[in-house]
Amino acid sequence: MAYAATTAPVTLTDTLGAGLTFGAVTSAGLSTCNAANPLVCTLPAGTVPGTYVVTYTATVNGTASGTVNNAVVSSGAIAAACSADCALETPVALPVITVVKSSNPPPGTEMQVGQTIEYTLTATVDDAATLADVVLVDTPNRGLTLGALPSGCVMSGATVTCTVPARSPVGVYRFVYTATINADAVGSVGNQVAATTASGPAPI
Repeated sequence: MAYAATTAPVTLTDTLGAGLTFGAVTSAGLSTCNAANPLVCTLPAGTVPGTYVVTYTATVNGTASGTVNNAVVSSGAIAAACSADCALETPVALPVITVVKSSNPPPGTEMQVGQTIEYTLTATVDDAATLADVVLVDTPNRGLTLGALPSGCVMSGATVTCTVPARSPVGVYRFVYTATINADAVGSVGNQVAATTASGPAPI
C-alpha cells in the first residue's frame, strides 16, 4: 500500500485449486485470517502505507495432476491492485505407475482340473494422480475358465480388461478374480497381463 492509510478494511481471498490442501497460516502480520480454503485475510482500516505479508502453507495432495493453482483477489470498499503474480501455477511431477500380478496358489503349484486359482492385478500410482486411464489387459489361455469379474473389469473376447480411471489419486488399486482349470488344460495353464497408459506401457 502507498500514499495514505486505509480508510476501510482491505480483504484478500486466496483460493487453492484442486490438488492443494491448506495447511496453516504461519505469519499473518497485521492481518486477521481464517484457517481454511479459501484463505480470507483482512487488513484493518487505518493501516499505514507499507508492505504487509501473510505466509501460509499448502500441501500437494494425492489428487494433484498436471499443475496445481491458486489465485488471490481483493475485495471490500478499498480493493488492492494486483500484479500478474496473484495467480500462481505450479507443475506437478508425472505419475509413476507400476503393475504387479500375483496368484493364489502361487505360480509353480501343481493343480488339477476343476481347481480354482485366484488372480490379483495390482496397480500402484505414485507421485501424482493419473493423467489418463491405466488399462490392464489380461489374457488367459483356453485351459482357464474365468469366474465373476470385479468392478472396473470387463471381458472382451478372450481377454480381461481392467481400468484405473484418469485422475485416480495416488494409491493402490487391486482387481481380484478367479479362474477354474478346465478340461482343455494341458501341461500348464497361464495368463499374461499388459498395462498401458496414454504415454505408453506401464512397468510390470
